[in-house]
Amino acid sequence: MKRARTIDIILSALIALLVCSALAPAFARMQRSSAEAKCQSNLRRWAQAMSAYVADNHQRYPTNRTLAGALSHRISLSDETLRDQNGDPVRFQYGANWVEALYPYLEAAAVNTGQDWKSFRKCPNARDIVTEPFTRMTYALNYNLVEQPNAIIRDPSRLMMFREMDRLVGSELRPSVPSLGSADLPINAFMITTGDTPFPFPPYRQTDGNRHGTGSYVCFADGHVKYFTIDYYPYTGAGAWDSTDQRWYNFVNSDPAHNKTIAITP
Repeated sequence: MKRARTIDIILSALIALLVCSALAPAFARMQRSSAEAKCQSNLRRWAQAMSAYVADNHQRYPTNRTLAGALSHRISLSDETLRDQNGDPVRFQYGANWVEALYPYLEAAAVNTGQDWKSFRKCPNARDIVTEPFTRMTYALNYNLVEQPNAIIRDPSRLMMFREMDRLVGSELRPSVPSLGSADLPINAFMITTGDTPFPFPPYRQTDGNRHGTGSYVCFADGHVKYFTIDYYPYTGAGAWDSTDQRWYNFVNSDPAHNKTIAITP
């Protein structure tokens, strides 16, 4: 009797183990799918915040300048533990940056949806690799929109506004240089390397498997978000100049599926 009971217990444990093993991939897919949905939602929140900011600020995009007044592709975000005399967090401690400029609009959205607005700053699948001392996020703004009037934008459904980063950063701009002319090569326009390695240093066509597998999300100037696999991104991350449109794209004169699907310049 005891032996039979022992066998039943062992069999039950084995069955439970097999069931868990069979369900584990499904649970993993569900978890990843939820994280991807959250990442897309985050990017839409930033797009909505940007639209509200532009409407309130003479139809012009925010800046990204150091305390010395120099335009920079990276400004550290403020230490949120520092408060003013009213007990509110002190903003722009390291410079006027686009991220903190949008905070009030994100906070308002969070109140309406019952969410923590700080959760909008990070993709759930992103690795917590820290490159900045205080507050950080995993999204970057297109450098070519900084301080520009909204009227400069052509075809907003193809113009990249935000894109993902592969680690936690400050107020990052990507590409990391302005590229409004044919000679101004966009540097690191897209996330195609695990380390977002500056051009022209390798590796080139790697993706971060902890993020979204073989690609990343882009949020366009019209507010829609789309996932692109790595084959939509140029080998060096720079893109190609279209002399007719006078714009940088991911590809020019490529196959129809990939050709000019992402514009880097307005």
